[in-house]
Amino acid sequence: MQSALYKEPYEKGLGEGMEKGIEKGRKEEKVGTIIRFLTKRFGPLPLEVKNRFPELDLTTLDVILDRVYEYKDLDEVKKYIQ
Repeated sequence: MQSALYKEPYEKGLGEGMEKGIEKGRKEEKVGTIIRFLTKRFGPLPLEVKNRFPELDLTTLDVILDRVYEYKDLDEVKKYIQ
């Protein structure tokens, strides 16, 4: 027989802290992917560009990631991060 303390977390689903942790992990993964792709395309990125990505929301990161191969230069990327 299982105790109520054991069953409760599983019956309620993910807690708020767990959801925030998952979102943080998704964000870190997208930031890393964007930096990797842009570095491959344009060479080493300036620190002011790299440091700006973690401050962006997931929607903006998705837009940048979707268009990463359409950018002609870093100035086009900078429009999204300012």
